Amino acid sequence: MEDAEIGPTESEQYVHFNPDRPTEHRLYDMSREVGIEARTVELTNHANRISERDYFDLIRSLNKKQWEFFQHVVTWVKTKHEPFYTFLTGGAGCGKSVVVRTIFQALHRHLCSTEGEDPDDIRILLCAPTGKAAYNINGLTIHNAFQIQPNKGLDQSLSCDVLNTLRMKYRNLSLILIDEISMVGNKMFSLLERRLKKIKGSNCSFGGVSIIAIGDFFQLQPVFDSWIFNDLSKGLTALAPNYWKLLFSFHELTEIMRQKDDLEFALLLNRLRQNQLTENDFAVLSTRTVSISDPTYRSNATHLFVENALVDNFNLQYISKLGSQKVKVKAVDTVCGDLPASVKTKLLSSLPEKQSDTANLAKEVVLAIGMKYDLTANIEVTDGLTNGSTCELKLIECKTSSLRPSIIWVKFEDARIGANNRRKYSHLYGKDVEKIWTPMFDIKRSFTYKYKTFERIQFPLRPAAGKTIHKSQGDTLHEVVVSLKSKRKGKIPHIHYVALSRVTSLTGLQILDLNQEAIAVADCVRQELHRLRTDATLQLCFKPLYNLSSNNFKVVFNNSRSLHAHFNDLLSDPNILDADVIGIAESRLISTDENDHFHVPGFETPVRLDQKQTNFNTRPPHGLVLYYRNDCILHNTVTFSTPSLEFVIADIISPTKGLFQVVFVYKAPNCKLQQLKDTFLANLLPDVYLRHPKIIIMGDFNIDLNTGNTSFLKFMRDSFCCSQIVSKPTTSYGTLLDLIFLNFDSKVTEELERIKMEMEDRGSSMTDGG
Repeated sequence: MEDAEIGPTESEQYVHFNPDRPTEHRLYDMSREVGIEARTVELTNHANRISERDYFDLIRSLNKKQWEFFQHVVTWVKTKHEPFYTFLTGGAGCGKSVVVRTIFQALHRHLCSTEGEDPDDIRILLCAPTGKAAYNINGLTIHNAFQIQPNKGLDQSLSCDVLNTLRMKYRNLSLILIDEISMVGNKMFSLLERRLKKIKGSNCSFGGVSIIAIGDFFQLQPVFDSWIFNDLSKGLTALAPNYWKLLFSFHELTEIMRQKDDLEFALLLNRLRQNQLTENDFAVLSTRTVSISDPTYRSNATHLFVENALVDNFNLQYISKLGSQKVKVKAVDTVCGDLPASVKTKLLSSLPEKQSDTANLAKEVVLAIGMKYDLTANIEVTDGLTNGSTCELKLIECKTSSLRPSIIWVKFEDARIGANNRRKYSHLYGKDVEKIWTPMFDIKRSFTYKYKTFERIQFPLRPAAGKTIHKSQGDTLHEVVVSLKSKRKGKIPHIHYVALSRVTSLTGLQILDLNQEAIAVADCVRQELHRLRTDATLQLCFKPLYNLSSNNFKVVFNNSRSLHAHFNDLLSDPNILDADVIGIAESRLISTDENDHFHVPGFETPVRLDQKQTNFNTRPPHGLVLYYRNDCILHNTVTFSTPSLEFVIADIISPTKGLFQVVFVYKAPNCKLQQLKDTFLANLLPDVYLRHPKIIIMGDFNIDLNTGNTSFLKFMRDSFCCSQIVSKPTTSYGTLLDLIFLNFDSKVTEELERIKMEMEDRGSSMTDGG
């Protein structure tokens, strides 16, 4: 009787295999899964810094709009103290992800490389709403990063221990980049805003942390939530401010960055995105239509459907046609708590079939060799083992004397996924197991149903030869077959665009049913995009030279830290190339470097002041180069060079802007101030025409004016009749070392672009409006 009341004990052969059993249950925290606040928190900043070469390649790949947004963000972070909030958007192929990577790499170098600071402190955070999206950017899920429980409402508290952990971890956090923002609803966004206030101990919006949201609203509406731009509507939350509309500016990428072969398809997708397909577009798509009897029909490609019923039917048929080994695995369920066996049996029999109600673990899974599956749980986000990751089942291993699989071996479509697990469990690989296969085990998860707590043991898989378009959101596929047939009466906004944009090329697309009458765009999304474009366009925090009048005489100076290494960076910088005169310090050129290798289109042969090479195995540390536009006339030049001080004087005539005397200076840090003054008096002053109407003396003086050193300013006024106009720091460390001296007081626009070409973190430019 007592045994019956206690309930049956599973035989050892049915207990799930877990190679981490000694530590799994000791470390596992089930709090979140049963609906109470978590007692522990583990956070890791997983983003990695790429090599300098790859970093500069990223910057060079940016088009003008990408470059402007990149420069805006980095300049703001380096020059301003107040937070900023902005939304970066664009259609398929516009390169949003490239901008995100470039911004992260630039700011990680700036924020996490300050001398004396802990480089492991999290100052910039990459987040996404799903595990798959988080893995794609090498970041964290929003839920994990900020200990937010999904679908638990806005009233979520933190234990003191967890709150203190988050406060320590994020004490220096200043910027969050949130990818796939279209998947973040207004309730989640409001909860994030509150959570950041709590963590930072600040009443400022988002706790004073800057936010960059990246994504595209022409996607499917967030699941179980409303669009992020909508007002909250329930209870007292309806009185809360709409932070999206109050704070966020808008920057839209429009240029398609795909290769030529994919360009036309990307352009078609962007017209589909806004429901603006042409007759020719429909004709192009009609060439991709097939029937299942067509000999070119790709039956093995991933199939996308609108409805779950169509997905389930397709997967059942697909599995039935496989002539491989198949194993039906039933979940092992238990009821938590001290209850009679009869009650537990009744409760277990009432469990729902819907996976979303049972911790995303199915009641039964049919495992078939050669079948595609998606993971249904975030097992290890940093290893890519995330909900939605696709794999193919390769091998099933069972315990001795057991029919239940202990290990299933899968091959992921992305070879990077599971690499850590493959190393961790390398001892499990037998002779029949290929090294590129990843071991998967059944997992235990807890969930609540009708106020009772259950535990389920099951392999976290669902068949994925066919999947819903909703679940495919965020996927990138080389081949796909799409059916947009639906029994629903209403249209589903954006579902055609989401479905067709999963594939990388038109040749990889096949369409069973386009259902073009159902193509639609949500009116609220149209209205929001109109509001953003009309009222919230991002105002750049710097003035690009190319946005200033062509009547201005534009001069740029920059430390290149080797023009030989960074010449391609100069060629890719639209701001520098708009100048009339360019000065480059620390060029490090040598006499054998031919001018043809450093030709800048639109400019004459450069004036070079190469430093003498004393060691033939290394380039000299300094050197100056002056470029002038080919519609200008170089009237006269004077050069001066010592190991610690150098300058170039050039009289330049612009046919439309007049005569200017331009002086570029580089003073090494070891050059004393008095030595600089003496050299200027002896060698610079005789060649500077003090009565010249427009003298520009600019460069890297390595004199920090922020320390109150004003004697040199007086010297320049008294000796050269020139005043210094730079007022902002010119380095990442807040120092003012790059100076501009003028002897005229006309319409001068000073713009210090803190990273310029990213060849160096110091530079200055000026324009004369004459």
